[in-house]
Amino acid sequence: MTRSAPEKKFCEPKEYLEDLPDGCPPSSATSVDCRKVLRLVPTSNPQNSDFFSHAKLGKRRPPSVSPCFWASCSVFCVDSGKNRPTAMKSLPKLRNRNFVAILDINENSGKILESTNGSGHIHLWPYKMFDPVGAVIETKKIER
Repeated sequence: MTRSAPEKKFCEPKEYLEDLPDGCPPSSATSVDCRKVLRLVPTSNPQNSDFFSHAKLGKRRPPSVSPCFWASCSVFCVDSGKNRPTAMKSLPKLRNRNFVAILDINENSGKILESTNGSGHIHLWPYKMFDPVGAVIETKKIER
């Protein structure tokens, strides 16, 4: 009886939750180390659509923003400032976001690129298998 060698299985590159532009995420993006991040959401019960990028929501991209960054989910380091959610809520695009969702993310969540300007902003390109609502560990009302 002749046995054939076991079929080699190659790891497929991880697929992303959204369709991304060519070259996205950038090569400088890294795997997520375990951390907690926050995102402003409109209700105490976040929905998957609360984590969509501006690109997926069909919003018009300003010329100053790269298509790749426009296709990311913006989150912030939890430890980037005690009053960060209150300050972020003052931005016109975020005024209707009255809650902050705290997510626990890890290497299976997606690729990230942290801002270097000290803002605590992180571009997150989630993997297709990542469940952002399932990663929410807490929601809090933003106090004014």
